[in-house]
Amino acid sequence: MLGDEPAPAAPQRPWWPLAVAGALALGAEVSHWLAQPVWLSALLALAAIAVGGLDTYRKGWVAVRHRTLNINALMSIAVTGAALIGQWPEAAMVMVLFSLAEQIEARSLARARDAIGGLLALAPEQASVLQADGSWAQQLVTEVPVGAQVRVGPGERIALDGEVLEGRSSVDQAPITGESMPVDKQPGATLYAGTINQYGSLVTAARPPLAAPPWRASSRRWSRLRPSVRQPSGWLTALRLVIPRRSVCWRCWLR
Repeated sequence: MLGDEPAPAAPQRPWWPLAVAGALALGAEVSHWLAQPVWLSALLALAAIAVGGLDTYRKGWVAVRHRTLNINALMSIAVTGAALIGQWPEAAMVMVLFSLAEQIEARSLARARDAIGGLLALAPEQASVLQADGSWAQQLVTEVPVGAQVRVGPGERIALDGEVLEGRSSVDQAPITGESMPVDKQPGATLYAGTINQYGSLVTAARPPLAAPPWRASSRRWSRLRPSVRQPSGWLTALRLVIPRRSVCWRCWLR
């Protein structure tokens, strides 16, 4: 059957702990720059890491317990190593910047999820489906099997992705693809749920939701690739930020 239940959105984290952690990390940098006692910059850095980095440490510990390495585990190791060698301001600032990047990414994903939810809400909940006795009846889109024949009348919003079997028309795809002009459709053309049929009557064969515009397919491929892209670079990025350049020959690592 077609249709999926939307996943519940995760609650967004407030910004104020990150702002406090940033102020503490900046204080540690200023203290170090003004040659204040080491304990002062260390205290400010530890406070910044505690306020802004505990979630990263928690996720990193979970990854280590499951014998896997993700970006949170790598960042936790790098920040801890920087603190152990006395690079307190660098450790705090790296943790704050990483937490800031994570929060921005979470907000971006939430906005994308809301946008996709809005697009899904455009599609009707019912479609006119050809029955075994040759009649047409309204049926919930979640109960329409793949390959079923669906009829779309003039001016109706298309309920399911599909391929045109009969009829010719123009379809307004602006809500999905952003195209400013309606697109002509004829037998063999692809239709997307949520778009609007203009003038002709169409009979389509229902497809799974994976029959999607190129930008939707690209986003799925990126979501699968993103974890594998982020993890290897996390080692070098984290280490280069917290370990002095003179102590490591980075060109040797990259050969």
